[in-house]
This record gives sequence, C-alpha cells and structure tokens, in this order.
Amino acid sequence: MAALGPDQATSAELTAQLPPGRADLVGLVGTASYWTSTNAPLPLRRGASLAEGLTIRTGPDSALDLSLGPAAGILRLTANTTVVLEKLLEPAATTPPRHVRLDLREGTLLSLGNTLAVTDRYEVKLPSGVAGLAGREVRVDARGYIVALSGKVLFAHTPPDGQTVVHTLVAPPAVYFSPHEGVRPAPRELEREVRSQCAARLKAR
Repeated sequence: MAALGPDQATSAELTAQLPPGRADLVGLVGTASYWTSTNAPLPLRRGASLAEGLTIRTGPDSALDLSLGPAAGILRLTANTTVVLEKLLEPAATTPPRHVRLDLREGTLLSLGNTLAVTDRYEVKLPSGVAGLAGREVRVDARGYIVALSGKVLFAHTPPDGQTVVHTLVAPPAVYFSPHEGVRPAPRELEREVRSQCAARLKAR
C-alpha cells in the first residue's frame, strides 16, 4: 500500500485504508523513498503512514524517524539505509507477545524508546543473523555491528562458517558486538557517538 500524507486523506479515511500494523513518518532530513515489490520508488513526505511490506531507503546525508507506536518507540534510519517493514505492531496489541520484524538490508538503524519486553518479539534481520531488541537505545548496523546503551539485545549471529551462535548484550554500561570481537564494553568514543545519534532531533533542511 502506498504512503498517504495528510493532504491526501482525512484521519478517518487514513485509518480505514491502512492495515492494522503501520508506521508514521514523524521526522525527515534530506530525502527518502519507499516502494513495494511491484511499484517503482516514490518520495516520502512528512506525515506519511507506511504499511507492512514496504521497503524504505534514505538518501545521502539524510535521516528519518518512524513512530512504531508507544510500545515500540521510534525507528531512526541514518543515511543510505534500506529497511523492509516486514511486521509492524497492531494499534490494539497491548499484551505480549507483540511482534515487530524489520529486514535491515543496508546501512544503520537506531531503536529509540522501545519498551517491549523480552517476551515480545522486536526482530531485526541482518545479512549475518537476527537481533532481538528489548532496549530503549540500540544501534544496529547491517554489517553485524550492534551497540546497546540500555536494555538487552540477543543476536543470533551466523558467520561465514555457518555455525550460528547467540550473543547477549545487556546495558548499562554500554556494550557492543562486532563479528570479529564478540561482545565487549563500548569504548567511550563509541558510546558518545551513539548517544549523540540517539539524542539528535531531526529538523528539515
């Protein structure tokens, strides 16, 4: 389903046309586009609501914020990031298990304000595994690098040898995972970098 802006439909019409799971675009810097498996990319506009199944890509020097609902918080995509919204929270879903599933194909995303519990499923698929998020400030890179400032992350990592290993990140203090080092305390410089990305507010340029 295409994204709809406030100038294209009333709130009642918008609610009626969208499936149960949706994400609302609440911040955009630069450019971003979206598409389905059968449609050409279209530009994203502030105020759009996005349905399950859409693919989103941010342009160079761009970023966007998607609201996934009060429980799942904000999904922030940095520049040159491609994500498929495979599964989104239904507005009426208030008790576990609740399910969010994202396919991060390229770039970096940040999960901000996520209060879903471990008994829920907030999954981010990567080329090298699947990360389960239960944290308020987490950064995930498609190359398999993860930083947690608060909360818990379970990462089922499948290296080139094909042997899947589950790694657990618990913060604070800040920790990170890399495919080469495993789970380690986050250096101060890395922690400051991620905190800056989490705290920034997106303003249109």
